[in-house]
Amino acid sequence: MNNNQKFCSFSIEDALYGIDICDVKEIKYDYSMTIVRHAPKEIQGLVNVRGLIYIILNMRVLLNIDTPQKKNSILILIKPHISQDPFGIKVDNHSGVLNVRNENIDYHKQEKIDGQGVKQNGLIKGVCRLENKLMTILDSHKLLNAINWT
Repeated sequence: MNNNQKFCSFSIEDALYGIDICDVKEIKYDYSMTIVRHAPKEIQGLVNVRGLIYIILNMRVLLNIDTPQKKNSILILIKPHISQDPFGIKVDNHSGVLNVRNENIDYHKQEKIDGQGVKQNGLIKGVCRLENKLMTILDSHKLLNAINWT
């Protein structure tokens, strides 16, 4: 039995995040994004990758991070789940693939936090203890559902 899991790790500001590597389709360093007027603030724009249009989510809005986004941001395209539109996330830096032992991962269920708290709608699956920092594990299945369409 495999006692390890692999995560695509990335950073936003100084925080480290990870998504299960099986959910990642592609990482794009060079892209052209089209801004969509009147879209919810969680949607950064649209990107055409080989004829397929991806919705790009603004992770700073979803994670309630107030600082401005870096100009040289990177896209992580997520494998769409059944009956889900293709989408990706815009992050500051791709930190590589991390192989993590299962005993270093603490999974938890998070309630929706309103007001000044993080508007995550259950986006966080857990936290992983690494040698010198923590990595927050995100649930890629819930990213698109976190868009506020009102």
